[in-house]
Amino acid sequence: MNKPNSIKKILFQFILISITLPLIVLGFIEIIISSKVLSNEISKSETAYVNVMVETLAHYLIHPKTEVNEIINLLESEIYIGNDHDLEKMAKLIIKIYPQIRNVQITSKDGIVTEIFPYDETFIGLDVSGYGYYKEAVKRNNEYWSASYLSPVYKEPIVSLCIPYTNGYLILNMTLYDIDIFLGSFFDEKQSLLYSITDQNAVYISHMDKNKVLLRENNNSFNNNFSIWNGGVIQEKVKYDNIEYYSYSQFIPSLNWMVTLYKPTSIIKRSLFFMIFLLVLVTFIILSIGIYSGQVISRKIIQPLLSLLDATKIISSGEYHTRIPEFDILEFSELAGSFNAMSESIMVSHSGLESEVEKRTKELEKSQKQ
Repeated sequence: MNKPNSIKKILFQFILISITLPLIVLGFIEIIISSKVLSNEISKSETAYVNVMVETLAHYLIHPKTEVNEIINLLESEIYIGNDHDLEKMAKLIIKIYPQIRNVQITSKDGIVTEIFPYDETFIGLDVSGYGYYKEAVKRNNEYWSASYLSPVYKEPIVSLCIPYTNGYLILNMTLYDIDIFLGSFFDEKQSLLYSITDQNAVYISHMDKNKVLLRENNNSFNNNFSIWNGGVIQEKVKYDNIEYYSYSQFIPSLNWMVTLYKPTSIIKRSLFFMIFLLVLVTFIILSIGIYSGQVISRKIIQPLLSLLDATKIISSGEYHTRIPEFDILEFSELAGSFNAMSESIMVSHSGLESEVEKRTKELEKSQKQ
């Protein structure tokens, strides 16, 4: 016959199965779900930063182009004759509003500069027909953005926009020198966020490593990302200077430039590990409370049973006067009352029996003497 299990062991198994294991399983599920949620939130956050960068670049480059269209409208109007005062006034106002504009050039159909604002006589008569962006604008008969290039005049990176109009072309030259400062205002060093900007020829315009910009190095991921781009942010893992980054890339359709945000994987992993640590800690605390509560409950159940067991042993040894105190639990208290009544009844019966035996014994002794 197998040895029976104690109620203490049974209660412990019950607590383990009904409380502890479900809490452990729930904790692991929370860790998995929370990790995925946190990863998605981080991705959304970085995507939002990329979109801010795209909008910032649009403001930096596209907005001046929109204003320059007013010059085109004036050039196309019938009131414009030669170097009109209104044209100069309008050009100076636009340059004042957008300091990134280095100059605005107006050329003939042959690509000869006829006017420039602000005025610089060294540019008058300059032939730009051999410039790549000019050729593309002529070929397409539409506006065309150049790739970034180092200007021998301004000694800084420049991007040019060539816009055709009825009697020639308007060329807008803008510096990229201030773009890091302009974009850097959106980021905090504590965020450990880095970024790069690549033009349509895959050449770095801006990068965390300034040498890549100065040496006009290419972004090797540009062509691959452009081929798979579907309008959203492209996320991938890259390595630079033996440090792993998550990169988030977005294209500016009007420029075909790529904006990329980099965040060290260690930062993201640290956030995930911290979240996991908090969840494990909370699960451990809940688990500890569950085990402690189970022990309190088991003591409230086991203690009355042990008292009843001890009382039965004492009574079985002949101590019929033994009584069990009342308990906090109603059922056990009623059981104790019944046990005490039974013990009282046994004691009375035993006393009566003893008296009867003593009486019979005396009667027997008396009869024997006669």
